[in-house]
Amino acid sequence: MADGFGLGWDGVREGGLAELGVTAWHKNGGTNIYGSELFVLPDEGLALFITGTSRTYGPIALAERIVLNALVERGRIAAFPAPLAATPLTPVAASDQQLAEISGIYANYTGLARIEPAGRRLALSTYADGAWSAATSLQLRSDGTFSSDADPLTAYRSVLAQGERYLVKRSAGAVLGQGLKHHLEEFPYMQRLNPGGAMLPAWSSRLGLQGLVVNSAADSLDLLTPMGTLLQPAPAELSGYVLNYSDQLLDAWSSKESARMCLKIPYIHGRDLSDFVIVPHSGEEFVRIGSSVFRPLPGVPVLASASTTTVTIGAEGYAEWRSITATATAPGVAITGASAWKLYDGSFALLASGDSTSQPTPPASASKSYLLLYGGTGTTIGVTLS
Repeated sequence: MADGFGLGWDGVREGGLAELGVTAWHKNGGTNIYGSELFVLPDEGLALFITGTSRTYGPIALAERIVLNALVERGRIAAFPAPLAATPLTPVAASDQQLAEISGIYANYTGLARIEPAGRRLALSTYADGAWSAATSLQLRSDGTFSSDADPLTAYRSVLAQGERYLVKRSAGAVLGQGLKHHLEEFPYMQRLNPGGAMLPAWSSRLGLQGLVVNSAADSLDLLTPMGTLLQPAPAELSGYVLNYSDQLLDAWSSKESARMCLKIPYIHGRDLSDFVIVPHSGEEFVRIGSSVFRPLPGVPVLASASTTTVTIGAEGYAEWRSITATATAPGVAITGASAWKLYDGSFALLASGDSTSQPTPPASASKSYLLLYGGTGTTIGVTLS
């Protein structure tokens, strides 16, 4: 398998360096606007940290390249490693048992995959935007793995562990799909799904639910895209399951208050799994997914025109959403008592942000616009439309 765990580290054996007999502890990190990588080589007296305002520049590959060049200069390794040759292994005929063992629908923390027999081969497809992709044909190879001729360095096999069937993936480079691709790493990739129960009516009625985040700080990146479809139907083959906004699979047959995550995958492809929990709040069903709380979009109150509306920040400190009816002319808006506010158009594109010293200026629009209001617990905010 790929990595050993370390307290506070992604792993204590960075694969690209371990392949050459060098120990490196490593930690990757990033958001939707930056990527970083930390290497510590305890036996070499070396450390490296890189960060950049993108996730696409390949921090793992860049970190490996810098450290490997340093090790060549020191004479610690003889030469800079070359990428592996993409040469398919010898194909062999798969038995009915081998095909049946690996076939099924699998899931990890980012989505779904389906593996089906196709003659003496396998057809692998992934699920996104409500549909299965065109299938990739996989052939059994002489080493017992399945791979395609087009991408022979990526291979799959199945493993039964603790009563669950897992899809194990082998690829060139690091587990995250980066690295210089001079070595192979194998890691638990997906878990095969067991049949679900009958979906409870409460979850059927919540499919397609749209929600607005209420507990992110006013300067949070979450507020660049504050609205999302929180709950989606799973593929027809997965009766009783639903998908959250991250395409994570949830059990929708055990409880009407909580759709539960149902995967146990070691290492990175089992990370960040969250239940979908209904949180009753002032007569509405708020939703908690991980640490985020959402208010259902249909429950957002409409601000009365030509009057002042009082908005109170509740005991939880949740930000308050209000909508402004579409108008042929730009409405005037005056806010008092808010520590911060944000103005969105009907598609929830951010139009403007401000604090207690500034005021929003909504444009004339054929659709609603939305205000997000911040203040301390118990704060009373006044919003006047004219």
